[in-house]
Amino acid sequence: MIQINKQTPLGIWFPCVKAGTGSDMFTIRLAEALEKHGVRTKITWLPHHAEYLPWLVKKTKPPSWATHVHINSWLHKRFIPSELPIIVTSHLCVHDPKLTSYKSLAQRIYHFIWVKYCEQYAFKAATKITAVSSYTAKQNESIFDIKAISAIHNWIDSSVFTAAINKPTNKKFKLLYVGNLSFRKGSDLLPKIMKKLGGNYELYYTGNSDKFYGKKNIPDNMHSLGIINHQDELIKSYQNSDALLFPTRLEGLSLAAIEAQACGLPIITTNGSSMPEIVEEGLTGYLCEQDNVDEFVASIKKLQKEPEVSFNMRLNASINAKERFSESTQIKAYIELYNQI
Repeated sequence: MIQINKQTPLGIWFPCVKAGTGSDMFTIRLAEALEKHGVRTKITWLPHHAEYLPWLVKKTKPPSWATHVHINSWLHKRFIPSELPIIVTSHLCVHDPKLTSYKSLAQRIYHFIWVKYCEQYAFKAATKITAVSSYTAKQNESIFDIKAISAIHNWIDSSVFTAAINKPTNKKFKLLYVGNLSFRKGSDLLPKIMKKLGGNYELYYTGNSDKFYGKKNIPDNMHSLGIINHQDELIKSYQNSDALLFPTRLEGLSLAAIEAQACGLPIITTNGSSMPEIVEEGLTGYLCEQDNVDEFVASIKKLQKEPEVSFNMRLNASINAKERFSESTQIKAYIELYNQI
């Protein structure tokens, strides 16, 4: 391995499979934020099939100025150089036993045989390992029998994601759901919750109604926002809502929840996985028992019936996001980590 002179300017190389997932966005945002802090970076994008057919993709070499290599834990060993320090980030532990029931048979086989093989090599080759939450770090430490994984949270630009100065008063209590309409994220619970809430509440959700297996399963107080492709549109949706409804069953760390908090939304979510790292019960939202529709309904009604509590939660949520999930705080942690090596 090349010995890094402490006087050498930091240079971070990101060899990254372009998978169209949140890990892609993480890499882009990290590289951009590091550049703003004076750190030179380069992302080398590999085609999606490099994930599962790596031998069909040409090996890449780090730039001559690179001092560190930062990779996703799924990257195949073919693309991991041996001459520089390696930082590995885990975004979600797909081997978490709590995730098993939400996987197809094909996913179970792929994760157990292929992804675990790739991650075992990456973790062994790593100089430092990070995870996006303490929960994800602990799961990986347990499953791979490794220690000292550093938790560095995802972050938001708190100058962009902000609470509305003059929030409009909604005639009905307006809930928002942002995320994929998957079983892992608890989207199947949304119609059940909204049916019990009734006509004085409405939910706007990202994605299309066909994900709920037919419009007959969707109550009249649920409305699709379709696919939101523009950040300004997403921010407006946060700012015009009264709370984020997020009945997820497992999260590495939810960027949507952090964005919503920064925009001043109380979060009504599950008391599980990494969500308690974002939401403080009674201060920035409510943590409900997983899959307990009645508890979600009761928490939403409580928030709607107590305007003063809702107002204080909005203030607390915005402060929490700025203090704990700001770009400057998390990027400083990454730069300190690079400099430790």
